Amino acid sequence: MDLNALNEVINKFGTLMIDQMKYELETNGKIATGELLDSISFTSQVEAERILVQFLSNDYGKFVEEGRRAGSYVPVSKIQQWCNIKGIPEKAVFPIIQNIYKFGIKPQPFIMQPINNLKQDFIIALMVVYGQQVQIDVKQAFNDFPKQVIVSEGN
Repeated sequence: MDLNALNEVINKFGTLMIDQMKYELETNGKIATGELLDSISFTSQVEAERILVQFLSNDYGKFVEEGRRAGSYVPVSKIQQWCNIKGIPEKAVFPIIQNIYKFGIKPQPFIMQPINNLKQDFIIALMVVYGQQVQIDVKQAFNDFPKQVIVSEGN
């Protein structure tokens, strides 16, 4: 297997995914400090039977992606920080916390949306790399065949 070609496809996909994730966050107004944006990265691992690509972000990314169900309190310090960044008066902190407790936070899928948009192209690119490897393997197998075949007649 040409690992350079495979890693090139994986890195291209990972970089494109990160760009799309950042685009989703930016266009949906989900940037306060930029910490989430800066924390997005990916790792990849190629094994004999699978390719593992993981996309990483800080813990806050989970709440942006999945939202937050009603019935749980958000840490006061996080809402205070968010209010300071957004220029919202500090007296709004507790009403915001109460509102989140009552209604939750709507999910903003910045991870799954790009994955769904790009997965087909990624699969096709992987098939091309693997298909090229199969062609190389078949060609090598035929080159390894004996150059001359001797057929003998039995008694």
